[in-house]
Amino acid sequence: MGQDRDGQVVSYRYRVISQTSLMKAIGQSDTTAVPTPAQIDAYIAVLLASNDSVWTYLQVEPQTGQPQTSVIIPLTANLSDPVRVYIPQFVFVQAIDDQGVFSSVVFRKYQRNNNPPATRILGFDSSRTPFIDAVQPGGVATGIRMIWTATDNIDYPTEATAIRIPVASVRTVRFGEVCQPGGTIQESGLCYA
Repeated sequence: MGQDRDGQVVSYRYRVISQTSLMKAIGQSDTTAVPTPAQIDAYIAVLLASNDSVWTYLQVEPQTGQPQTSVIIPLTANLSDPVRVYIPQFVFVQAIDDQGVFSSVVFRKYQRNNNPPATRILGFDSSRTPFIDAVQPGGVATGIRMIWTATDNIDYPTEATAIRIPVASVRTVRFGEVCQPGGTIQESGLCYA
């Protein structure tokens, strides 16, 4: 949230950059080094001299009489070893008022990794859709109705409820068989409709 004594904050802009890219942008050869305050200032100077396309802009949405905005800013995680490798990255933010005056740039450093979610199959309702292994695709009740759930409590410890995905039906298929119309995925002998 920003404040402006002689006007009103009308927008924000932000930039997310990895520590490695930040160090490259200011000409440092050791891109794994932690930037010093002087190097951060040098990057802010580069950022302010850059064209607007490096920034993401947010318009302020008035809520309960106080102008403010919020956004979920995606950060990068290491794809080859997402649990053990943390990616240091910076978020730079600047406010703009209704007179077109920019605040100073502020920043914060984050270390990002990614933990896998926990998934559980809750079961299936055999009273509504009994499982019958039909000889031919499209036979009577050729699958089961099931529900599963997933939570990501390590990355999102305040997640209130699990994501539940009801599946209309899952039926077994032969290798190479195409899902019937309405089927979306064929994998490991299952066709999800």
